[in-house]
Amino acid sequence: MLSASVLAKVLLGAGVLVLRQADFIQAEKLCVESLAIYRQFDNKAGMSKAHIGLALVMLSQSNFPQALLHLEQSLTLERELGSVTGIAFALSYSAAPLLYQGKYTQARLVLDEALLLSRESENIFTTSICLVGLGQVTLASHDYSEAQRFYTEALALSRSLNSREGISWTLEGFAGLAAMQGQPVRAARLYGAAEALREFIGTPLPSYIRKFYESFIAAAYTKIDKVVFATIWQAARAISLECAIVEALEEQTDTVN
Repeated sequence: MLSASVLAKVLLGAGVLVLRQADFIQAEKLCVESLAIYRQFDNKAGMSKAHIGLALVMLSQSNFPQALLHLEQSLTLERELGSVTGIAFALSYSAAPLLYQGKYTQARLVLDEALLLSRESENIFTTSICLVGLGQVTLASHDYSEAQRFYTEALALSRSLNSREGISWTLEGFAGLAAMQGQPVRAARLYGAAEALREFIGTPLPSYIRKFYESFIAAAYTKIDKVVFATIWQAARAISLECAIVEALEEQTDTVN
């Protein structure tokens, strides 16, 4: 028979797993059960993780206010524990509901603090999350040189961790950057490569993030025919991961006037 602590961990892991399969009802149920067990034993570290799990469930349904509430509770618990790593992790996710509601200034402040703490604790994973978030904020704010810098470092860290999901985030970031800088061919190729990578690892792009990218894709449509863009996107799904990474990092010249 599983101990309570192990059961809570298993339930939370199962919740995150079914969330990836877009079963929001079951994911919430499992995370709530996990949280209840952690609360019973006053396991603050476990409670914090369960709140983040619930926040991800809320984010996946574009319920940003509820997501933020769970993340605030996670952050409070991490501050009580005095865990720099935990605080950085909770903060990195706390920026998401702000970012996807267009509250870029607030999201930037949260991410700056999270990045500072994640570097202090030398947590490469959380640092990469922060850098991707900062890339999204600066991209949406039209600060393209900053976005380029953030995505480049995030890609390097994701490669060092061999995190294919992290790489997919950065490829999408570079694609958005290309779209906004008048490089529709590069944008389509990078979006296609990122999509294929996500399918390969079984982590489809959540709908609320896809909606965030819509404005960047729309910008590409002003430079190239939609059918041509879609054809390039589809063809790029067959390129190798290393080729996609090289294309993301190299200087491009496909700008359409």
